[in-house]
Parts: sequence; structure tokens; C-alpha cells
Amino acid sequence: MKEFWIDSDVLIWSKNNAYRFFAPHSAQFWYLLARGFQEGVTRLTRRNFKEIMEGRDPKDPLVPWMQTQQERAPKHVGVSPSTEVEDLAKEIGAYVYSNPRFETCWQNEFARGADAWLIAQASVNDGIVVTREGRPIPGSQATKDSQPLQAPRRNAHEHVRHAGPARNGDCGSFEI
Repeated sequence: MKEFWIDSDVLIWSKNNAYRFFAPHSAQFWYLLARGFQEGVTRLTRRNFKEIMEGRDPKDPLVPWMQTQQERAPKHVGVSPSTEVEDLAKEIGAYVYSNPRFETCWQNEFARGADAWLIAQASVNDGIVVTREGRPIPGSQATKDSQPLQAPRRNAHEHVRHAGPARNGDCGSFEI
């Protein structure tokens, strides 16, 4: 079964916009993500987890929700990179820095973020990146053994639609 690797922006943007915590229509979205983490179908890299948690107000409802997900599914939330993932993330970063089409300010922003790690993790695990980005993530065209490398990606809304309804019509209890 394919693993879905979640871009941190999907969770942050969803919490702030379309799927605000405690909104009646949002419970199933957060329930499906939690279920996916527990079943290992949905995963989050360590770098993405840190990107979500660092500097965030402790009163932000995403903080305790993420902590709960990591406690319930420690193998799937905050996944540490293997040596292969680290090497590929470095290769992706080198591609972004060596490609003249990426401006220096964008390269620096890319280096601070988790995208290279997310792409590398999904690529190594033959997974799918779930992102809000509408264009290819810079670095996803990096080469590995002279072959184009592109982790498949899926829009966050497509991911929720394909995840389907909660089991037995249950929208799940919303727990923080």
C-alpha cells in the first residue's frame, strides 16, 4: 500500500482555513488524518513535524493535536530519515542550489524548510507527497543515477476525497 507523506503546510493551512479545529464540518478531516497516522498510511517526516511545532503558540490547537498523534503513532509521525533519505535530500538540495532558475532568496527558503526531506522520504518509500503546492516542488526533478526523480504528489483536497468516509459512517470523536 502506498504511503502518503504530508507536507506540513497542509496541516497548518487546513487548521487556519478550510478545516478549522472545532468547526462541525472539520471533524472528519482531522479524524481521517489521525486514522491514517495510526494505520501508517499517512506519515509525517521528523523535519515536517519540527516545522509545525517550532515557534508555534502552545495554545494553538494544532500543537496538542500533533503531540497526541506522535504519542499514538510514533513510527508514523516524526519519522527519522534513513541514510538513503539523507543522501537523497542532500542531492535534492544540491540540485536546487546549482540550478540557475531558482533565485538565491528562494534557495535559502527551500534550505530552511522540509521539502527536500519530504520529497526524499516519499521517493525512497515509493510514497506520494500530499501538498497544497500546485506546481512541482523545486528539487523534485533532481536526478538519481541519471534518471529523473519525481515523487508523486496529490493535492490535499484530493487526498481527503480519496480517503473516503469514516468507517461505519462514524465521523470520529475530535480529541486534542
